[in-house]
Amino acid sequence: MRNSIKIALLAAVCLVGVGGFWGYQELRPRSTAAYNDMRSVAPKGPTDLTVRYLGTASLSFDDGETAIMEDGFFSRPGVFSVVASKIPPNEQRINEGLQKADIHRLAAIFVAHSHYDHAMDTGNVALKTGAVVLGSQSTKYVVEGAGLPASRVRLIKDGSVFQFGRFKITVFETPHSPHPAFPGIIDRVITPPAKAEEYKLGQNYSFLIEHGARRILVIGSGNYIPGKFKGVKADVVFLGVSMAGRQGDAFVKNLWHESVELTGAKLVIPVHWDDFFQKFGDPLNALPAKLDDFDKTMKVLVPLAKRDGVTLRIPTAYTPIDLDQR
Repeated sequence: MRNSIKIALLAAVCLVGVGGFWGYQELRPRSTAAYNDMRSVAPKGPTDLTVRYLGTASLSFDDGETAIMEDGFFSRPGVFSVVASKIPPNEQRINEGLQKADIHRLAAIFVAHSHYDHAMDTGNVALKTGAVVLGSQSTKYVVEGAGLPASRVRLIKDGSVFQFGRFKITVFETPHSPHPAFPGIIDRVITPPAKAEEYKLGQNYSFLIEHGARRILVIGSGNYIPGKFKGVKADVVFLGVSMAGRQGDAFVKNLWHESVELTGAKLVIPVHWDDFFQKFGDPLNALPAKLDDFDKTMKVLVPLAKRDGVTLRIPTAYTPIDLDQR
């Protein structure tokens, strides 16, 4: 039982079994060079908001006065470490990631859910940057294990609203990608190093970030509740597509409808598709196809974007994203 659980972990968003494990050994991470003409570009001049992709579902937002972040996962332990041993936050990689992203102070870190590839580093990042953490009770137990005081954790629920400087964050409880492993809640403090399966899902959330006239919807884990975002308007959607390629075309089309068509977004940036068993940086590679077929997902997303007049861009590691590119 223990071995089968460890094998199931290899998708990290937790949908792959034995076949996926051997597929990972047989296939190298997949190049995304085919999408080079779809890479996001940096703003051409001064901008009111700098947004960077930091890998998996991690994003940073900075207006020059206030900075916030989603997740803040930098450690990215290798596949065999994840399977065979306890995994700790990697302080060197956290420090390098913060430096490359030009992050020195954070007002808040909001956390999608409590799997290790979202929450494991959050407490350490908060301690280094002065941030408060917004998350579930499960996430609270994770960051307390890193030494973050309970006073610097804000529990969230569907409909919660927070204000940090000019940022307004609205919380939506949404489902994790289908059939997650390690469901349930964390009911005790997790002290690292810990086994990956100890980082149970908890609740999963998406976030609407409003900044001036900008409205950015962040969906870190790709799934949907029909009509959840009806009446919610967004200019940009950061769309988690991890494991979407394993769900079939109909699932991807429904995800697009619920996240993009309903919100009226005109810029969509897929996230949480990169191979998070590799150290983060360019070129970004996708997971092996036996774990998640990113090419299959893109074959559905590209024509949908063209049909709806939506700009679809693949993010570049650490580089500011032009939110106005069309």
